[in-house]
Amino acid sequence: MAREVKLSIPHELGAEEAKRRIHDGLEALRAEYGTHFSTADIVWSDTNADVKIAAFGQSLTTAIDVADRRVDVTLLLPVLLAGFAERARNFLEAKGSDMLRLPPGSS
Repeated sequence: MAREVKLSIPHELGAEEAKRRIHDGLEALRAEYGTHFSTADIVWSDTNADVKIAAFGQSLTTAIDVADRRVDVTLLLPVLLAGFAERARNFLEAKGSDMLRLPPGSS
């Protein structure tokens, strides 16, 4: 059975700045890991992104909703990747937090 992973990452940036950082971060990840995927599509609609990744015959989808004080992420892992749900959650939390972290002295 497919596995859904949900998480929420708090921030203090406002929706537009958080979206800009998430957008730039996703593009950097696509540049870094894109050669491993047969598909890596990111489609933005206002402050929501739909991400579709396919590799080795498996596809996963992610919905990202950017709000003023948090970013909500929902990842749907196919059956064969469901065992990696906790690793995926940890990766998304770490990368998302890095993208949204304020630089020192700017709070």
